[in-house]
Amino acid sequence: MRSFFVFFCVLLLSALTVKGQQLERKSLLVEDLKILSSDEMEGRKTGTTGSQKAADYIISRYETIGLKPLSGGGYTFPFTFYNKFLRSNFDGVNILGFIEGSQYKDKFIVVSAHYDHMGANGVEIYNGADDNASGVAAMLEIANFFNINPPLYSILFAAFDAEEMGLQGAKSFIYEGPLSKDQIVLNINLDMVSRGGEHNVLYTAGTHQYAFLKPIVKRVASSFDFKLKFGHDRPKDKGAENWVFASDHGYFHKKGIPFLYFGVEDHPDYHKPTDTFEKIDIKFYQEVVSFLAAVAEEMDRNLGKDQ
Repeated sequence: MRSFFVFFCVLLLSALTVKGQQLERKSLLVEDLKILSSDEMEGRKTGTTGSQKAADYIISRYETIGLKPLSGGGYTFPFTFYNKFLRSNFDGVNILGFIEGSQYKDKFIVVSAHYDHMGANGVEIYNGADDNASGVAAMLEIANFFNINPPLYSILFAAFDAEEMGLQGAKSFIYEGPLSKDQIVLNINLDMVSRGGEHNVLYTAGTHQYAFLKPIVKRVASSFDFKLKFGHDRPKDKGAENWVFASDHGYFHKKGIPFLYFGVEDHPDYHKPTDTFEKIDIKFYQEVVSFLAAVAEEMDRNLGKDQ
């Protein structure tokens, strides 16, 4: 009887520890989003002081989580691009860190989210809580997950800059970055994932182009309490916007790299100063991020099996 009691106590303590870790991570997820969308970040426009503050925060989180830098130069990968509308050169910074895979060390799943937004106009700040502090905070939580649950593939976490100025960070990564096309097996891109609207809807795009991904996503989605819709990736769909090149995953697709994009429909606060932390649907967001971590895990475990 005594041995059973001890065994029961160990199981209970283990369960409480796991539950405590989950609650702590959920709290940290919300805190990351709140900080990244705060006035202190000044709207995170590429090349500004606010952007540098956001980059510094993301780097500090990479270090806390324990992500490895891809090179001796650290997590940052600067790039320069020309904006033809503003007729000027801009300097951007991608922030890259990874967890090494146990079986496929030289093959990478890239989990990405852009951290830049639209800055401030001297009167109002475009905080970009949903767009895209939500995606960056979700990416950090997925990094936390894989730090606890080591992956088979190496997982690269990419906070891209200058998405709002034409997907420039992703473009630089694909054409000038540290990984070759053959090293990247999948891109999971997160952009606006915290506001599902009245019907709690999240979209995924990419399964029309890469159909072997769909069964895996559907299996995972069946266990979660929100509506996942497939679409926005079929050119001939009437009345539906095509999101294949709407965010950073577009440059992966241009190179023939399979992608999954997750995001919500545009809402009234899209690209407005009213896209603030207070508008986030916390319950929906936490459920979605748990789902995204589960999708990333299933992709890591099952890539190739359903092709």
